[in-house]
Amino acid sequence: MSTSYVFRVDGSIDSIENTLENWQEAVGGHVERIQAIRGHSMLVNEDGRLRNLPLNIIMSLYGEKIGVGPIVGDVIYPNAIPARGGC
Repeated sequence: MSTSYVFRVDGSIDSIENTLENWQEAVGGHVERIQAIRGHSMLVNEDGRLRNLPLNIIMSLYGEKIGVGPIVGDVIYPNAIPARGGC
């Protein structure tokens, strides 16, 4: 089974197996897909802004670059390869 990386608001990165249940657990609710670049997607909590989840600084920088604005909560980036030493 393939894995995804979870970019947490505290700056840590975890890997999880790609299942809907794991994704929902990682973001703390239902997942929403955000189209990224080069055919990739990010998965976030669909109610993250309504629930006032904390800003994910690392992924918000990326979100600004692709035109989706600030990103809140933990973010799943399926099949992402984190940079050496973190993001």
